[in-house]
Amino acid sequence: MVIKFHDREKELNFIEEAYEKRSIKSIMMVLYGRRRVGKTALIKKFIDGRKFLYLFVENKSEKELLTELEDSLTNMLGIRPRLDNWDDLLRLIFIDIKNCIIVFDEFQNFLQIDPEFYSKLQKYWDEYHLTSQIFLITIGSYVGIMKKIFTDKKEPLFGRADFLFNLKPFNFFETHLFIDRSVEETCEIYAIFGGVPKYLLYTLLYSEKTMSLIDKLFIVEPAPLMEEGKNILIMEFGSAHKGYFSILEAVAQGKTVQHEIVTHTGLNKDTVGKYLYELVHAYGILKRNYPVTAKKKSPRQSRYIISDNFYRFWFRFIYKNQSILISNPDALKALIARDINTYYGFVFEDIAREFLIELNKQQNRLPFSFLHIDKWWHREEEIDLIAFDEGNNILFCEVKWKNLSMQESIHILDKLNGKTKSVSWKNSRRVEHFAIIAKNIKGKSEIQKKGYLAFDLDDFKEICEK
Repeated sequence: MVIKFHDREKELNFIEEAYEKRSIKSIMMVLYGRRRVGKTALIKKFIDGRKFLYLFVENKSEKELLTELEDSLTNMLGIRPRLDNWDDLLRLIFIDIKNCIIVFDEFQNFLQIDPEFYSKLQKYWDEYHLTSQIFLITIGSYVGIMKKIFTDKKEPLFGRADFLFNLKPFNFFETHLFIDRSVEETCEIYAIFGGVPKYLLYTLLYSEKTMSLIDKLFIVEPAPLMEEGKNILIMEFGSAHKGYFSILEAVAQGKTVQHEIVTHTGLNKDTVGKYLYELVHAYGILKRNYPVTAKKKSPRQSRYIISDNFYRFWFRFIYKNQSILISNPDALKALIARDINTYYGFVFEDIAREFLIELNKQQNRLPFSFLHIDKWWHREEEIDLIAFDEGNNILFCEVKWKNLSMQESIHILDKLNGKTKSVSWKNSRRVEHFAIIAKNIKGKSEIQKKGYLAFDLDDFKEICEK
């Protein structure tokens, strides 16, 4: 099987447009994102056939890295330059070579090799970026560190980057195109691996059903993803990883508000608050959500969720159950099999949100074009999705990872109608619409005749095939 570069046309176009601007001045692009998301593959696709210098910044000595660069520059220049230090390299790039693409992959590793490199790069950039026509790309997988290097006012490269580009995993519909499975299987696979290309490749290598994939990749040795979450995040969090892991495990188990996380982890309130802030703002692994209709974002109303499906699955089923994994793998398989549909249902709400957003882009697929969509909750009441516009239109939607009869669907919609009275949003003048989304809905057309919206995986398939 030949694995080809997939999709990312929008991302390539964005990089191409940035590259064209180097005729005005040198351009510095920072490309960051979680590991395995395809940053290096994207840049290698972009630089193919162009004049470039690429360095993978391994944790080696300065001399070893400079020797590798001498080899690369020999191919570019036809002669072997002598590089005794970083100044020799930067002088060559900015004064002698000019007008080329320079790529530093795993740029954050300079912190261990030679932290002074950033100050030296700043010096040459400030002096020559208007005349050298360089397209400088720095790639980094440690999101928190990369943000600090370029956005912390105390850092030498603060304010130098022209573009900060966070490469995201594929969304649900892009994932479906990548793995080419049924829509139901795509929902299950997306819930476990997210849209991370490296992990999705396993679904191309193995044709098994989802539970068999879990068994092969997470449980039965050599299980290549058994310790994946730990291996990646320990490098990201460093010596403080135990505290971060405790919080992520708590959130994965459904402890979504701060006081619940404090109780579950046993960490003090200030430590939990600090780590939650960093997990949201520095690392991007958590999202802090508020009820979609909330006018003011009160901390008391907020909930935390893990934004990456792979980490969500790994912390819920693998990290939590490490002792069972070692002592009784079959018991862990049974535990996952018992709870996996509940987990799929949780992620299916996010997939349904993506689905409605796609419908919203099409004319006349929904009763109105919404501007906001997300979950809603108040005390004990919850609604899976609410969408509304700037006028008076509001859509209430329940999402079920189930096969539903017409009677079951109508019953769910009736209960939903009752819950809407608790939603404070233009109550006296709003125009209400109701929807249900499920795996399969019998009598869907009859439900629609009653004035409701009803969607199932057949409707998802229609979008996937466009």
